[in-house]
Amino acid sequence: MKKKTSDYGVTLIMLMLVTAITLGQSNTKAKRQSTPILPKSCNLASLTGLKLNGVQTKSATKISTGSFAPTGLSTLNNLPSFCRVEAMVAVSKDSLVNFEVWLPSIETWNGKLVTTGNGGYSNALNYGDMAQAMRQGYAVIGGDTGHQTATPDDLLWGAGHPEKI
Repeated sequence: MKKKTSDYGVTLIMLMLVTAITLGQSNTKAKRQSTPILPKSCNLASLTGLKLNGVQTKSATKISTGSFAPTGLSTLNNLPSFCRVEAMVAVSKDSLVNFEVWLPSIETWNGKLVTTGNGGYSNALNYGDMAQAMRQGYAVIGGDTGHQTATPDDLLWGAGHPEKI
């Protein structure tokens, strides 16, 4: 039986996005190349060749070392520079998941990936946990788990939408 990319779940798709962007740039402390491969640019144009079923990249923005304030949220401090990729994946006709991938520079990346949760049915990314992982050198993924509502406590996103549950 042939499986579609969406059959493997959002985490696999996000991991594929990170892998595709950083392909050939492994930088673990135990194994370092004598001539490091430079990371691709942090912009939408550098992602145009990446084709993942159902995935649409909305933006790719370089965030400078220091502070970062996600729209409408508290400022996150003491961050390394990173590439913030905002994307979404349509996992079915009636389900959409928004997610972000934060990619540290090749010099600060520990070669590992952390996927953060957002607590139950929340529609909010856990930027605090994402920032903590970035400070420790991880590439980070966070998403809304397909719950787009006005408030985190509104569970109407699933009413009449079995594909979202």
